[in-house]
Amino acid sequence: MKKLYIILGVAIVVIIFLLIENSHLKNESIAFEKKLEAVKKSHETLHIDSGRIAKNFINNYFNYKKKPNRKEVEPFATNQALSKLQFKESEGIEEGNGEPDSVKSEVSNLNIFYGKSVDDRQEIIATFENKIKLNGAESTANTVVQLDMKQTDKVWKVTDVNFIQY
Repeated sequence: MKKLYIILGVAIVVIIFLLIENSHLKNESIAFEKKLEAVKKSHETLHIDSGRIAKNFINNYFNYKKKPNRKEVEPFATNQALSKLQFKESEGIEEGNGEPDSVKSEVSNLNIFYGKSVDDRQEIIATFENKIKLNGAESTANTVVQLDMKQTDKVWKVTDVNFIQY
């Protein structure tokens, strides 16, 4: 009989927890819907397609072994943006004993945020964790990237890039 009361008590606690959690989710959903309506009513246009290109740009530049591959990044960026990037092996890596044996970089937890937009331009802010493995030693750098995007002939490209890692 005591086991039945214990099971019943646990079930009641779980049900109450689920009801409270459901209430929180409903409140979050309502808040999100209000924000979405505010965006729809505003006269600012968000160019969502530019976010997809920004993700491709970031993944193709920051996911690499040895060095970023320029050919994989070129479809997503103008020459002006490409000129600000490093594509040489170990460029920017401070290594006391010459060239590193191996370098691997990976992107995780990528988030895209839309900034100001005008006609065929969109500002994108992205945050992610950049996991870097250098000669077997791993480190993670939190990264913030600001991208200026421009649409030309229905194709979005990165025109300017600035990033900081900490």
